[in-house]
Amino acid sequence: MNKKLLILPILLIIIFAVSCNKENNENTDGKNTVNATPDIKQEDSSDDNISAAPTQDESITDKENEEYVFICLDQNNAPVKGVKIQICTEEVCMMQESDENGEVRYVGDLYQYDIHIYSVPKGYELVSEKDFKTEAKYGTFKIVFTEK
Repeated sequence: MNKKLLILPILLIIIFAVSCNKENNENTDGKNTVNATPDIKQEDSSDDNISAAPTQDESITDKENEEYVFICLDQNNAPVKGVKIQICTEEVCMMQESDENGEVRYVGDLYQYDIHIYSVPKGYELVSEKDFKTEAKYGTFKIVFTEK
């Protein structure tokens, strides 16, 4: 009986590891596969150019000095709720979903995380790269989507 109890956690770990390493990054309903990529840029009021390699946002608040913040917005700067984002280290991936303010907040160690836009809500498309890396410092990252 003890062997049966030991098998369940091992299977769960294997399933989790396989899902984190899945290359096609499709969402669970199979209808809204991520085919495009988000328009990713660091919040900066003086520069409207898109940057594929975000840099530290100099205008962040004290609270954001201790977390990574990903803000999902449409082309009209309206928040996009329901964007699933994977935040990955070399060992593990964590899935989070944007809230009603279009925000995903992650409080973690300073690290160069791999960020993957896993899925977007129905009616939206990604504009540019779906995968990017953070720097090993806290900051705010703006991800822009277009409505279909």
